[in-house]
Amino acid sequence: MLLTNEITPVEGNSQLPLLQAAQGLAGSKDGKGVGDLADLATIDGWVHDYLAGEGDPADAKGMAAAFRFGVNADGRYAGQTFIETEPELRSEWSSEKGHLPWDTVRDAVWAGFDRARDRRG
Repeated sequence: MLLTNEITPVEGNSQLPLLQAAQGLAGSKDGKGVGDLADLATIDGWVHDYLAGEGDPADAKGMAAAFRFGVNADGRYAGQTFIETEPELRSEWSSEKGHLPWDTVRDAVWAGFDRARDRRG
């Protein structure tokens, strides 16, 4: 029987913690991205907490998308700081039509990126 916090590896009979077993999942570049492993309810809670302290409610949908983008970016850029990855993140964000301008969402992306790091750390 598979327990929620343990998984049997393909080889051998020993049990591995789920997070250890999940390292290297396809969604995470190096197996360290919490944004790829956190459940949606957890991330929604993070978004809600972030938006509670932020400005214009009219931008809430765009800011929530930016925060989630930052959470998910953590896994792609594990081991790098937000400042190091910002040029690539800005380019990724700006290439999508319909997004708020980077200067508007930069802090939300950074907050999401850091929130995923805080969860892992």
